[in-house]
Amino acid sequence: MSYSERWQELFGPTEEVPAMRLASASSDPGPGAGGTGNLKYSKGPWTSASGTAGDLRTRTETSRTVLGRGHEGIEAGATGFKSVAALRAC
Repeated sequence: MSYSERWQELFGPTEEVPAMRLASASSDPGPGAGGTGNLKYSKGPWTSASGTAGDLRTRTETSRTVLGRGHEGIEAGATGFKSVAALRAC
């Protein structure tokens, strides 16, 4: 069975009705709906969070690179350890 066929089996439509539906995709507002439609927000916190996420990604990639260089040659001193394969994959 192909991946696509398996996906359809698990999540595909049955009897022409979608098996999964996003709440946000529904035309029905649902219970509790009825706000004014005038949501107010400040861009500051979103911009700050975006910058923080970008910094975290950059630092993570830098650390991963440094750790990768630290693992070079590890096989010579760790023969027989199962963790060598995991270190080599980093």
